[in-house]
Amino acid sequence: MAIARTAVEQFFGDFVVKSGGQLVSSIISGSTLPPNADYYFRDSAIIGELKCLQIDSFGLNYQVKLQELVDSWMERRLYVLYGRTQIDIRQVPPICQREWMDLIGAPLQRNLLAPANRQIRETKKLLNLPNLKGILFLSSDGNNSLQPYDVMYFVSRTLNKTRQDGSRQYSNIDGIVYFSLSMLSRLPDIPVPIQFWTGGSRDSNDMETREFIDRLEELWYKFQCQTIGQPMPRIETTKDTLRNLKFI
Repeated sequence: MAIARTAVEQFFGDFVVKSGGQLVSSIISGSTLPPNADYYFRDSAIIGELKCLQIDSFGLNYQVKLQELVDSWMERRLYVLYGRTQIDIRQVPPICQREWMDLIGAPLQRNLLAPANRQIRETKKLLNLPNLKGILFLSSDGNNSLQPYDVMYFVSRTLNKTRQDGSRQYSNIDGIVYFSLSMLSRLPDIPVPIQFWTGGSRDSNDMETREFIDRLEELWYKFQCQTIGQPMPRIETTKDTLRNLKFI
């Protein structure tokens, strides 16, 4: 059972509160505050910001630009696409991956990563807690331009970039969680539609963030079962699993 797209923020906010977190809007207020993050997990010293990939997240003319890009690949004999088959980031040559990344990169940073990084940073300032860690919660909410694996591919590639001085971009984002709620997926050999949850810390040595995300995943499935009133199929979201997931 998928949650209505307009209810994703409300549903996830309810989950955060039931799981021991707080809505930042409930602890800070004011008409002149800068844009702030959504959630505060006090016991875990975590700030969280939810971003939803919606239909226009990559621009209203994204599909047109993507089609023009694919046409140019075919003209240059870089890639051959038959019929209306959906392209897959894993199946196109490296040069095509780079050009696709260039197309996605600007709106991905402008509409998702840069605002999330800024909101987490400003919330740490508002709370006077500079050492809090930040997590970007990301959910596809109506945007089926990219399949689950492609979303994580583009986000991870962007977060791996560094500045000229070697420091990492979007330094207030310490971890990412990508989950489905309003959009169901299919996986070979599983007969029913499923939802997924995947993610981790940017720093492989950051076990605190990794363990927090794992604990939250356990609570997430319990919350859904209790709220919806029926068992939710749960999968182990490995990289291989993510590769095979397809939005319905």
